[in-house]
Amino acid sequence: MVHRSSGTPDNWQEHIDGMPTYNPKIPPKAPNRFTGGLYLKGNMDNCTNFSSSEQQQHATYVRTVAPNGAGETSGMLGYMFWAAERPSARKNYKATVPPDTCKDGMGLAMDEFEVVIPMEALRQQ
Repeated sequence: MVHRSSGTPDNWQEHIDGMPTYNPKIPPKAPNRFTGGLYLKGNMDNCTNFSSSEQQQHATYVRTVAPNGAGETSGMLGYMFWAAERPSARKNYKATVPPDTCKDGMGLAMDEFEVVIPMEALRQQ
């Protein structure tokens, strides 16, 4: 997770590529073994407007990013959301509990990405 902001494909790609210039070197990670972290706050497009949301903006990358030295399967495991339900009141973030349910953001994303509830077992390869 990127400090104080959602992640982006640039942040996630460094995990797929590894960090060979670090000492010690950090090997690449298979894309289908990690999630992209995004914030879910009641006053963000991720919650209120799926068509303008980060999950929509980065969907193609998350679905298709190719391995680069680890793993065989393209596509990340998916998204993980931070700060859901009751994010910081100090910054005037809106909660994601009724009546603010994120149905126009996450609700539409659930349909778009065909999220099954309860979730199926994770991929094994």
